[in-house]
Amino acid sequence: MARVVDEVAGPWARRLILLVIQSCLPVWLAFMSGASAAPNPHIEPVHVVRLALRTGPGGEQQVPLPDTLRSQGGEAVHARYLFEVTLGASPRAIALYLPGALSPMRVSLNGQVLADGLRSPQPPRPRGRQQLRLIDVPDAWWKDGRNTVEIDVAGRSLTSLSALWVGPATELHAMHEQAVRLQVDLPALAAVVIGTIAVAALLLWSRRRSESLFAWFGIGALLWALHTGWTLSPVPQLPSPHQAVWWTAMYAFFVVPLVVFCVRLAGWRMPRFVRMLCVAALSGPVLLYAANAAGLRAEAEEYWRLGCIGAAAVGVSAVARYAFSRRDSVGLLLLATGVTSFIFALHDWLGARDPADNNPPQLTPLAGLLFAVLMAWVLIDRFVQSADALERLNRDLEARVTDGRRELTHALEEMRAAREEAEMAKEEADAANRENASILAVASHDLRQPIHALGLYVGTLAAEPLTEPQRDLVQRIEAALVALDGMFNTLLDITIVDDERVPLEVVAFPLQPLLRRLAEEYAPLAFEKNLRMVCLDDSHAEGWFARSDPLRIELLLRNLLANAVKYTQRGGVIVRCRLQHGDQPSWRIEIWDSGIGIAAADKTRVFQKYFQVGNPTHDRRKGRGLGLANARQVAKRLGHRIELDSRLGHGTRLRIFVPATTQRPPAALAPFVNTSLAGLRVAVIEDDRSVREAMVALLRRWGCEVCAADSAEQILKEASPAAQAIIADYQLGDGRNGVDAIETLRRAWGVAVPALMVSGETVRPDDLTARSIPAKDWLLKPVQPAPLQSWLAVHAGAWEPGGKP
Repeated sequence: MARVVDEVAGPWARRLILLVIQSCLPVWLAFMSGASAAPNPHIEPVHVVRLALRTGPGGEQQVPLPDTLRSQGGEAVHARYLFEVTLGASPRAIALYLPGALSPMRVSLNGQVLADGLRSPQPPRPRGRQQLRLIDVPDAWWKDGRNTVEIDVAGRSLTSLSALWVGPATELHAMHEQAVRLQVDLPALAAVVIGTIAVAALLLWSRRRSESLFAWFGIGALLWALHTGWTLSPVPQLPSPHQAVWWTAMYAFFVVPLVVFCVRLAGWRMPRFVRMLCVAALSGPVLLYAANAAGLRAEAEEYWRLGCIGAAAVGVSAVARYAFSRRDSVGLLLLATGVTSFIFALHDWLGARDPADNNPPQLTPLAGLLFAVLMAWVLIDRFVQSADALERLNRDLEARVTDGRRELTHALEEMRAAREEAEMAKEEADAANRENASILAVASHDLRQPIHALGLYVGTLAAEPLTEPQRDLVQRIEAALVALDGMFNTLLDITIVDDERVPLEVVAFPLQPLLRRLAEEYAPLAFEKNLRMVCLDDSHAEGWFARSDPLRIELLLRNLLANAVKYTQRGGVIVRCRLQHGDQPSWRIEIWDSGIGIAAADKTRVFQKYFQVGNPTHDRRKGRGLGLANARQVAKRLGHRIELDSRLGHGTRLRIFVPATTQRPPAALAPFVNTSLAGLRVAVIEDDRSVREAMVALLRRWGCEVCAADSAEQILKEASPAAQAIIADYQLGDGRNGVDAIETLRRAWGVAVPALMVSGETVRPDDLTARSIPAKDWLLKPVQPAPLQSWLAVHAGAWEPGGKP
């Protein structure tokens, strides 16, 4: 590339480029004027000696200065230069100035040694204060007229000597200081500034790893500062040729990251170009060592720097496009920095090839100041943008907070109004629910009456001798009645569960007999589906009882058993209880089935009302989906824990934990015993004629002597002697109740006749009068014949008169 430039442009064109560059940079012109090799014609006393007699390789010859000698075959280089200086009479304060003393040397004047640096010859350094040699000469050493200056130079690989300046010390000192300021002080200052900015950028990148832009700049700028400091070092850090090789290779080490920084800042994405630059920079030392071995190190160094300038041209192109597209302060400053750096680099490369100056000023280090300004401006610009964004965000946030506070106040007012409306609606709904529950509880008596009467008639009819078709018809009627009774009880169960006004009756009661009875009750249903019904007791729990509300526990277990039988098609159902000892003993009741199971997603939904597994169409023949919902509500009301384990297609296991106690329970209803009721005198008090007649027909079918009326007074008129059992309806109309009727008969007969209260109420009434009748002597309508016959056999058939009311 350099040869092409020489052939096309020629030395005059190269000088013209240098002149244009310098004219574009008036800031540096003042500094460069003192360091330029061309003498100032306006300073008459200063003499510039450009010719010298050189004695060295090739013999003795007249050579123009500057003069450079390179080693041949690796031998050291030594040469002697003689200068002829003619001064006027009595010269005073005359000094010698060598602006390009690139080799160790010994300087003598008229045979007197002024300076001697040949004792420890060092390899030439690219830059440094020592290369600008200013020597003050004592006045006594000068002679009028002709003087001889002798300079001996030596070097391991090359020597280079500039022209000799002779003149007044004041003038030469000013020129020397100006050159030092341009070539040493300003680059050193630039190195400190760019190094400081580089460290700041790397620290910023370490805190924000996503900002890789700062990493590229920090690495490049720090290597640039180190390279400049190495250049200005008075002592070479490496022996020859390593010093020159690594100094040149390091040129690419800082150029490549800074080019990548410019490309990334401009928004270009050139991953292949970046990888190529990194590989080229890392391969630089290898290539330069190879060139040194081939004797082409000088050419390789020249082309290497030219390649780095070409890479910088790509970065300048990127920033130019970015600047023209954005047209903001960062883009314009980036463009100015890139273009200036490119021009400085090109100036230094062309200046290094100028034969008229062997130590031209290097402007590339000064471009670091522009990069420092650029990075500082980028940081300031980002800070200002962030501050502006933060201010806008604060304003928006304040506006949003104000709007949010206003909306929140409005929402709170609406919420308060909605809550008041909801509370009023809840109160109205609670009142409606209470009213509905009361209506249902009151209406349940009237609703149960016909079902109760129908059940009694069916029981009477079933006891008659019938033909097979008639018996089949009776069984169908009985099945329909059982279904109607089940649906009616389910409806009334909801009232029991939801009405919290109905108090809990927590007592001790035997649990295992209840489970056996329920298992026997549901065994026919299971048998119809070819299922097994098994009830397992805990044989080690003798003397232990459950403590809870027996009515609600039975309701809970009925719901669970009904569900288990309903959703099981093969296998069976197991009812098991186990006593768990500990600080708080409890019964663990388990109901296992081998039914369809429950999916994991439905395990919580099965306890919701009206949800049914395997019944998406809500077929009424498969129930209403209230069983598990009622069971969970009952368990929650009682404070009992209920757990569910299930696998789809493998069945379900439900566990209920009921407190256990050793407290003895009150006397419970004994199981049915086959005792004859023939001749048993029974008084029936029922205000509903159809129910009364059905009850009379059933009792007489069992052989009882029956006296039936709608009041106690009518019974006293017709019954003689006293009855052995009383069956009374709780609600008799006109404000009368069965409890008062029973007490009236007992007082009149003078004996505590066993009495059974048959109630159409949803639950046992919670008043003191009703509580005088034990719970074992209560049956809810519709009463099935079996429990009625059982009660008569146990409590009335074995009773002997004698107890006083």
